[in-house]
Amino acid sequence: MEFISWIQDNQDIFLISKTTNEEIIKKKSYSRLWIYSHHIYNTEKRRNIVNWANEFHLNGFSLPGKPGIICIEGEESDVDEYWTRLRNLTWKKLQMKEKEFLNEDNLRFNQFQELNFLLDNHGKGDFGQFYQYLQDKQLEKMFNLYFGFDGTDKK
Repeated sequence: MEFISWIQDNQDIFLISKTTNEEIIKKKSYSRLWIYSHHIYNTEKRRNIVNWANEFHLNGFSLPGKPGIICIEGEESDVDEYWTRLRNLTWKKLQMKEKEFLNEDNLRFNQFQELNFLLDNHGKGDFGQFYQYLQDKQLEKMFNLYFGFDGTDKK
């Protein structure tokens, strides 16, 4: 009797977890891609960058001009499909600089937007404002990845 009582008290050790398909589906994986392009000027590409992000319910930004920068985050399968479509366009240079694997708490954006407000009259980015934008999202470390310095003024 003592043995049976012990088994009943400790049955959790012996039971197999009953994870349902719904529980597995609910565990989504997220990622964020940091993409570098030699330049992004073409209006059709710019439209595709924004439209595809919206189609896949992805968030982030694109910074057109020279260089062109795209940051995209969301469900990993959608991010991967977006990257596949983007690569199929004709580019002088297109490179994935970084892929981050995230949980839902690490997502930094709540929409996708083109940061054309950071461009001057010649289509070049104001990288001081860009650094500040990244800093506001707690992503300023990525500035160094693109430009080789941390974006702060050390005068």
